[in-house]
Amino acid sequence: MGFIEWFYLLGAASGGIPIIIHMIHRRRAPKVLFPTLRFLKASNERTSRRQRIQDLFLLLLRVLLFVLLAFALAQPFLGSRLWGAGNDIHAVLLLDNSYSMGTEHERKARFAVAKELAAGILEKCLPTRGSQAAVLLSFPPHGHPKPFLTPDRAALQRDILKAPLSQGRADLTAAVQRAYDLLAEEGNKAPTMEIYVLTDLQRNAWPQPRPLEEKHKNPRPALLVVDVGRTDYRNVAVTDLTVHGGARVRGRPITVQAKIRNYTAARATVNATFYVDQAKQANQQLEIPPDLTITASFTHTFTEPGVHSGWVQIDDDSLALDNRRDFCIEIQDHIPALVVRDAVPAMLQLDPTFYVAKALDPFGDDPGKPRSLVQAAITELDKLTHELLQKTRIVVLVDPGALQRSQIAVLRQFVRRGGRLVIFCGPNLRPRSLSDLLNDPEPANALMPIEIGEPRQGILDRKKFETLVNLDDRHPALLVFRGYRLAQTVKVYNAAPVTVPQNAPTRILIGLSDGNAFLLENRFHEGRVVLFSTCTDPDWSNLAASRFFLPLLHRLVYHLTEREDVEGTHTVGAPVTITLRDILRPVGIQVRDPAGEIADLQAKPEPASGLTRATYAQTDKRGAYVYLVLDPTRATEKEPSDAKAEAERAFIVNPDPQESDLARISEADLRGLFEGHALHYIGPPDKTSADLVKAAVDAIRQGIPLRNIVLYIVLFIAIFETFFANKVVPAFQRAEDRRAEPLPGAPAPAES
Repeated sequence: MGFIEWFYLLGAASGGIPIIIHMIHRRRAPKVLFPTLRFLKASNERTSRRQRIQDLFLLLLRVLLFVLLAFALAQPFLGSRLWGAGNDIHAVLLLDNSYSMGTEHERKARFAVAKELAAGILEKCLPTRGSQAAVLLSFPPHGHPKPFLTPDRAALQRDILKAPLSQGRADLTAAVQRAYDLLAEEGNKAPTMEIYVLTDLQRNAWPQPRPLEEKHKNPRPALLVVDVGRTDYRNVAVTDLTVHGGARVRGRPITVQAKIRNYTAARATVNATFYVDQAKQANQQLEIPPDLTITASFTHTFTEPGVHSGWVQIDDDSLALDNRRDFCIEIQDHIPALVVRDAVPAMLQLDPTFYVAKALDPFGDDPGKPRSLVQAAITELDKLTHELLQKTRIVVLVDPGALQRSQIAVLRQFVRRGGRLVIFCGPNLRPRSLSDLLNDPEPANALMPIEIGEPRQGILDRKKFETLVNLDDRHPALLVFRGYRLAQTVKVYNAAPVTVPQNAPTRILIGLSDGNAFLLENRFHEGRVVLFSTCTDPDWSNLAASRFFLPLLHRLVYHLTEREDVEGTHTVGAPVTITLRDILRPVGIQVRDPAGEIADLQAKPEPASGLTRATYAQTDKRGAYVYLVLDPTRATEKEPSDAKAEAERAFIVNPDPQESDLARISEADLRGLFEGHALHYIGPPDKTSADLVKAAVDAIRQGIPLRNIVLYIVLFIAIFETFFANKVVPAFQRAEDRRAEPLPGAPAPAES
C-alpha cells in the first residue's frame, strides 16, 4: 500500500481532538433520590457502566472518523511500494520510427502524432525535479549517438523534435530490450521506472521477446504501450521488382516485373510508372482486387553498356514510402567466355570444343558477319592462370582429361571468387581427376558434391540412346523451354554415370531416360558450377546437330553471367558486403548514396576466401548506391573513360516489403507476448492524447485507489455516530429515567 499525498497522514493526529473533548466534558452520574439506600449503590453502578460503554463507543467512532478522513485525503492505493514514491522517476521514450509510422491519417503521419505525444508525456507525466529520461528510436540511423538518461528537458525536447522517420523495418521487442538495458545501466535503482512505447502496433514489428533478465526485475519497469495506429488507411505497395530476359548486353530487350499488392479491403485502381536512368519510359493502369497481388511487366532495351538504374512507382496513398521500388542492372557490350580444351586437336571438326565454341559464337571466325552476344576465346588447360581467368566471368571446360593440381587450384579459386564454370564430360574423362576438382573431404568446400563413374567404353550402338526427361522449367535458364518439345530432339549415346548424394545441394536440372543426370548445377561460395554428363562428340550425343543445344547453352550463359551483386536487392539498414572478384590487393572504394553523400572504404583481401571485400553499413536510404573502385594500377592501363566505366559499379537498397503490411497486433496478443512484464496498454488510437496518457499513467502509478472506499466508510461512520448519539443514547437514558421514578404511594424519598 502507498499514498500519493502522504503528508495528509499528519492529519491523523486530529483523532486526538475527540479524546481531549471527552476528557474535558466527562459526564458525571446525576443525584438520584431513592427511599431505600441499599438499592442506590446498585443503580448507580449500572448507570455508570452503561454510560462509560456508550461514551467509549462514541469516542472510538469520532477518533476513527478523524483518522480515516486524513487517510482518505492522503489518497491511499494498493500496488508496488516502489511506484509513486516521490518524484524520482526514470523513463525511456521509445519512438517507433519504422516506415509504417509514415502512414497518414487526415494528412498527418502517425510518427508526427507519436512525437507530439512524446513531448506531452515529457511535459505532463514526468516531474521537473528528480526525473530523468532518454529518447530511444526503434530504428536508429547509422551513426546515431547512444541515448542516455538526462534531466535536461530542453535536450530531450530537441531529441524528440529531430527524431527522423526511417525507411527501415522495426523490431520493437529488440528495442524494448534496449530500453530495459538502458534503465539497468550503472546499477540504476530509481524507485519508479517507466518505458513509453509510442507505436502503431504493426504485427510484423513484434517478434517473440527474450525473457526478463534478473537485473530488470528489481525494480521492474512499467511498460506503457501508447497506440497511435489507426485502421482508416488505403495502402497499395510495390513489394518486389525483378529483372528478366536474356543476355545483359546492349541492344537486347530486358523485362522488369513489378509485384504490386493491395493491402486494403476495397478494390484499388493505380497507375504504375516505369523509369530508367531518371527518365519515364512507360505507364500502366492496374485494377487490383482487395488483399491480392498482381504483376506489371515493362520491357526496355538498353543502348549503352554500363550500370543502369531505375524504378517502378505507383500513385501515392496513405503510406507513400512503399509506392516505389528500385532496381539496378549492368549492361555489357558482349559476354566474354573462355573455352578450355585438353590440347590442340589434329582435326578441329572432330574436337568437341569446336562445336561448343561454334554454339556460343557462330560467326566468331568471320569478321564480315555480326558477332554473337557471347564472344568465345579458346585456350588449352596448360595455359590456365589466375591472370587469364580474371578477364572472363565464365569458363567452359570441354572434355577434360587428367587435371594437374595446379590447374585444379586455379579453377577452384576462380569459382570461389565468383566465376562460373561449365564442364562437359567426354571421351577423355578421368573420373578420379574430375572428382578431385569437384569434391573435397569437407562437403562445404566441394565445388559440386557428386560421384562420377566410368562411362561405357568401346564402340557403341548408336541405335540405342537415351532422351532428355524431367526438365526443370522452374529454373530461370530453362523457363523459356516450358511447353516446347525441343529437348526431345536430343539423343545421348554415352554419358558419365553421375550420383548425387542424399542431402547434397547439387540440383539436377535435366535427367536422362535411364535415370542418370544430364545437366546439374551447384553454388560454391560466390560462384557456380554446371555439369553436362555428356558432350558434343558425335560418338556421345547428337547435341551438335540438335536444335536444342544452341539455345540451351546461350540461356545457361545468360543466366550464369547475371550480376547478382548488382541486380540483387539489399534491405534498408542491412550491411552490404562489396566483393571485388577481379582484384587481389588492397584498394580504396568510394560509395555515393542516393542523397549524394560520399563515404570512403578500404577493401582488403581475405586469406580464407581469396576475395577482396569491404563492408558498407550506411544503408539507411533506399535507392541506387554507386561505388567507384580506386585502383590506380588498373587505371593506368586503360583510357580514363574506359577505366572509370569499368571501375564504377552499383547496388540497390529497398525497404523491407513486410513493413507494408499494416495489420495490427491485438492487445490480447501483445499481453500474451509480454507475459511477466508490467505491460499497460493506452488507447484507442483515435482518442489518444497527452491528457489521456497522463490520466492513465496517474492511475497506473496509484495502483488500486482506496480513497473513495475510505470516504464511503467515513460517511457511514458519521451517519452512524449521529444516529447513535441522538437516538440510541437518549433512548437508553429515558428508559433508565423511567426505572428510577418512585412507585405510586411510596413514601417521599430521602435526600442522599
